[in-house]
Amino acid sequence: MKMNYQKLHNYYENKKQEFTSLLTQFVEIQTYSGETENINIFLDFLLNLFSKYEPKIKRIETNGGDILILDLFNDKEGQIIFLSHVDTVRVSEDKVNCSLDENKLYGNGSYDMKAASAIIYFVIDYLCQNQSEINNSIRLIFTPDEETGSQYSMEHLIKLCNNAQAVFIGEPSCNGGKVKLKRKGVLHINIYILGRSAHSGIEPEEGIDANKELLAVLNKIYLIISKYPSIHFNPGIISGGVKKNVVSPDSFLDAEMRSFSNHDLQNAMNEIKNIKPDSEAIINIDTFINKPALEMTDTNYNLYLIAKEIASHLSVDLGYCSTGGASDGSNLGAVGIPVLDGLGIQGGGAHTTWEHIDIDDFPFRAALYTGLSTIHFNKLYVGKSDEK
Repeated sequence: MKMNYQKLHNYYENKKQEFTSLLTQFVEIQTYSGETENINIFLDFLLNLFSKYEPKIKRIETNGGDILILDLFNDKEGQIIFLSHVDTVRVSEDKVNCSLDENKLYGNGSYDMKAASAIIYFVIDYLCQNQSEINNSIRLIFTPDEETGSQYSMEHLIKLCNNAQAVFIGEPSCNGGKVKLKRKGVLHINIYILGRSAHSGIEPEEGIDANKELLAVLNKIYLIISKYPSIHFNPGIISGGVKKNVVSPDSFLDAEMRSFSNHDLQNAMNEIKNIKPDSEAIINIDTFINKPALEMTDTNYNLYLIAKEIASHLSVDLGYCSTGGASDGSNLGAVGIPVLDGLGIQGGGAHTTWEHIDIDDFPFRAALYTGLSTIHFNKLYVGKSDEK
């Protein structure tokens, strides 16, 4: 049966007030990253909210808070996943109250990304009333620590998503409501250099200048990344020395590199690890890829084309963008799991006290999610992207 998208949009248009009310309740429950008790209270609220649909429930305890997994429509052949994190960034020591201003709802985490959880609720409610339109089992995953890098949840998350035909992530969309097909990977670089202090006027030759060695190391890093134009290097924090008349006994660099290419980040990391000192200073180099890049694979691009076609039935020209920020989608995409990221509602002010969402975008977002639930992803033809 062909879906009537205009009717679907109208259905969600009539749900805007209920959506606003529910999201207000979500935002009023503070869930700053690391506040495991508050995070679990919010997950209790979600569990109670979805329980009337009789999902299969799994809850995994972690040091960052629980992971809540709800499986629905399990008689269907393929599986898709709606992924949402529930932790938010601490923006104030005081409680940030939720407020309304015309068509905008303000509050911590409203945009990034509790609105996604609220949208998912209304989509599931619709699908449970119209089960003949569903072509996939649906797994809902709510994670507790995305804003701090998913240290505790990522290993579980990859296993939970491993067999999915598609993972849809309600991270905030780009300007104009565009989805995110590419995200930069992040390489962390920590370098500690141990030298030897000496009086810089009387016997500088007795010292080993850690600051000079750090300058030499920085020059070598810039030479390395000159081979990888995709990489942006930010030296971040540079420190060293004790007094202006003392040869520096130690120095420190806390830096990062970002790139849309995992290949470039990996190669640069391998070369940086092998940097040798020009003096007798001792260098300790610690590098690790904190988040891989989300690359535009053929499969991910094909998911975008499907979403774009659904959006066209809703009179929206759905574009895509690239961003420097990372998300759980970066890790999932890096291990070959099909991902469509940045499906979230329009708004602004992520990680600020003026964070907000555009309530008028709710009907389109909910209809888009619903449309994606009707696709036979187990029969998906993987086409070729026109951009790599």
